[in-house]
Amino acid sequence: MSYPNYGSLRMLVVDDFDNFRVTVAKLMQSLGVAAVDMAVNGTQAVRACRARRYDVVLCDFSLGQGKNGQQVLEELHQEKYLSKTSLFAFVSAESSRSVVLAANEFEPDGYFTKPINAKALQQRLERMLLQRDAMLPALRAMDDNSPEDAIAHLQELISNGTRYTTACQKLLGQLYLETENFALAEILYEGVLEGRRVDWAVVGLAKLKQLQGMWEESSKMLREIILENPLCMTAYDVLMADYERRGDSIGLQQLLQKAVKVSPLSLRRNRELAYLALKNNDSPVAAGAFRKTVRLGTNSCNDDIENHLQFGRSAAAVSGDEQEESRDFLRDALINLESLDRRFELSEDEKLQTGLIESRIYLAQGNTRKAKEVLAQTESYMGADGRRQEFETELDRVYALFDLGENTRAKQCLAELVRLYENDQKALEKLDVLLDEPLSEENRAKVKDINREGISFYKNHQYEDAINCFVQARQLFPNHVGIMLNLVQAYTGHIKAFGFSAERMLHCEKVLQTAEQKIDVDNPQFERFRQLRDICRSISQGSRRAPIE
Repeated sequence: MSYPNYGSLRMLVVDDFDNFRVTVAKLMQSLGVAAVDMAVNGTQAVRACRARRYDVVLCDFSLGQGKNGQQVLEELHQEKYLSKTSLFAFVSAESSRSVVLAANEFEPDGYFTKPINAKALQQRLERMLLQRDAMLPALRAMDDNSPEDAIAHLQELISNGTRYTTACQKLLGQLYLETENFALAEILYEGVLEGRRVDWAVVGLAKLKQLQGMWEESSKMLREIILENPLCMTAYDVLMADYERRGDSIGLQQLLQKAVKVSPLSLRRNRELAYLALKNNDSPVAAGAFRKTVRLGTNSCNDDIENHLQFGRSAAAVSGDEQEESRDFLRDALINLESLDRRFELSEDEKLQTGLIESRIYLAQGNTRKAKEVLAQTESYMGADGRRQEFETELDRVYALFDLGENTRAKQCLAELVRLYENDQKALEKLDVLLDEPLSEENRAKVKDINREGISFYKNHQYEDAINCFVQARQLFPNHVGIMLNLVQAYTGHIKAFGFSAERMLHCEKVLQTAEQKIDVDNPQFERFRQLRDICRSISQGSRRAPIE
């Protein structure tokens, strides 16, 4: 069935190759399309969509310098330059899994792979247009923010046996959830699944069960989908809500890492992973994810200077154990920081933060002289105008001072920040990682819960689980002496129960060494520390006396 309404359409063709752009435009004109506009790059495409409404946008994925097609669609959605009645389809030679998954992040109406001949392009375009026209009343109701009218139109289409039932059901399910018509949503999704198992219906039903408080059942369904079809990215996104609800930031990070491995070109998920790993004090993962976020953010409407600064902070914090990876992070982060003033209009505090982070990176690269020079120069500008610096700027100074071994000054600055921000929970959460014990309500509760869980494992002789629990806790709160000692006790319990392990004992001794640097005789935990140190020494001496069989 050919499309009868070409004469009423306005179309935009976006491609950096003149021949393809002109060929498609001529094809559309030969079909009778009323108006065909052309754009040679992403910036022109966004400008055209801002100026007028198009029925159809056909866009290449790779557009040369500047925005790519994915970033064009991202901005059109964000700025609401596309109505619900507009169709957007990629026509691209890019067919790799990572590119297609990233493009689908913004839900295009089609993805046509080049080379494509005129007949195939016409056929696929007509199918999209016929479906859109059938659903036009519902789509217009959504544009008018009238979800109940849209629901009524879709229900009528389905009851009349439209050939576009699947598309109508998928949209109807989303509207049921948005309007909290949970009973109708359940009937719809379960009805679809009676016929055959389709991912969108399973994900929709799982999301419904979350909204109904049936979290365990929902998570079980989502994990099964991911196992069966790892490319179903919406399943990862919906499952994340359960980890967030439970406050399981480590588990959430692991899930995000899996999702990013499957779809590595997703700016949103890389950014979410970066900030989550930062919160979890996992500097290598944070640095890697921030580096991807910065690269993917080039030309994106969601590029943000904070991503660039955090990349530098994370790179500076990466342990020297991963020397080659660390060198790469440091090199890339420094190059990125040096170009910030050309990419953004920096505030005075952002300039200071850039200098403080650069100081840390130079030190991590082994250039102590340059690190001290940059720090001194940056500090000379701080407070020069009589203005107190932003919290993030002062925090960057604390890290830089600690890195350079100026511990007395660092502790003084840290104590002042604690005093100034004692009623700011978000600020305290960022300071907690530097303190012997957290001060923020959220992190104090988190430490309490983690310790309770780990101690329960220990008492039930589940030493491996106790070790894993306290290792994760120490990653979150690296200066917390109580957590360190709990971890040592879990290690010694495991050795006593299952026999001597040189690797376990090495870990145990490293934790004790760190604890010894942070504890003195006046600390309430000192006696416990001394007892655990003696136990570890006894175990080590016993292992050396044991005969070799």
